[in-house]
Amino acid sequence: MACVRLVVDCQTEALPRLPEAEDLVTVIAGLTLPRLAIARGAADAGLVLAALALFGDDKPLQ
Repeated sequence: MACVRLVVDCQTEALPRLPEAEDLVTVIAGLTLPRLAIARGAADAGLVLAALALFGDDKPLQ
């Protein structure tokens, strides 16, 4: 069993500053999940951890 809280999409093309609402979610196996798109090669680990905290439960991230 697995728990998926967030889809992180490492894209190659330039990303818009303000994505459209439909770009903030993705559907996998019929489940709608939050999606975070980051530029490929970007060192945005802090951004990903903050998004996990936002969409996760109340447990602190280690």
